[in-house]
Amino acid sequence: MKPYKGRELRDNQRVRVYRNLNRGGYSVLSWEGPDKGLVVAHCDTIALYSARFIVQKSGWQRFWDTGRKNVHAYVEGNVNNPPGVVSSWGRVVYEPLVRPAFQLSVGGRRNYSITAANHVVMQESIRVGGAIELSTGAV
Repeated sequence: MKPYKGRELRDNQRVRVYRNLNRGGYSVLSWEGPDKGLVVAHCDTIALYSARFIVQKSGWQRFWDTGRKNVHAYVEGNVNNPPGVVSSWGRVVYEPLVRPAFQLSVGGRRNYSITAANHVVMQESIRVGGAIELSTGAV
């Protein structure tokens, strides 16, 4: 994890994380304290707990209308060391050309919109563990 502009990232800090398409890896935004809304770090791997999956509809619509990429999808949660034993892990994908929601991949099929998870590990892919919450409405 590389701190950005001398800003501090603490364990248990509430953050929003997005895939950085320009630099590679992930960018971490503080979501509390004096640096709220600012990038505090860049990383290749991060673990979160009490996570929510957020797609800002207006940002997605702007992407859809113009075809230009913009930051509009995040995983928000508390920074954590990688969790210990989790009974099973699921894979999560975000494909804005397919659906404006994060999708839980089960058996290679991506037909479940996920809104929350107890544990999230973001590396080359996004993995979720523990209790998860799926969207009840159509997307």
